[in-house]
Amino acid sequence: MGRQLKYRRLSYLKMREQLLQLEQKHQRPAMSMNLQAQSPLKDIVSEFNKSTPIAHEAVKRWMAAQDIEAMGALMGLFADKKHFQRIDPPLMFDEYFPFAARYYERTIRENPDGEWSDSRTRAGWDFAKWFIQLWKNQPSYETEIKQLKTLLKDFTRRVMKSFAPSS
Repeated sequence: MGRQLKYRRLSYLKMREQLLQLEQKHQRPAMSMNLQAQSPLKDIVSEFNKSTPIAHEAVKRWMAAQDIEAMGALMGLFADKKHFQRIDPPLMFDEYFPFAARYYERTIRENPDGEWSDSRTRAGWDFAKWFIQLWKNQPSYETEIKQLKTLLKDFTRRVMKSFAPSS
């Protein structure tokens, strides 16, 4: 009986070590307590129950957040037209674009699938829809389309490199 318990413990430790190595390999950052304390998640989520204007400066602060859950909640707020229109003064596309690109890049890379953040699959679909919308208005968004293509190319290169056999 003691031998089985010892074997299970060693198997668990080995599996845990492999998972930690995979997380490090794919650069999935662990959220520190300090980051959680600085997260605007509660402030963003509280806006879903309000109808008053949202200060533009508050939205810009929220867009600087590193917490993927806060980023997901903010994307949800942006996706709801009635809430997006509450931002005063209105958020311009050139302010929104870097945030959205960063959110999609992180969710596709990290696959957080939290309460507010999207899974890799959902983010990939949303990213594709967004890219198609920009493509349909290509002359207006040529620069942004090029940036997204570069982001995808770099991301694909990193992923393919991680699956390449070691020499």
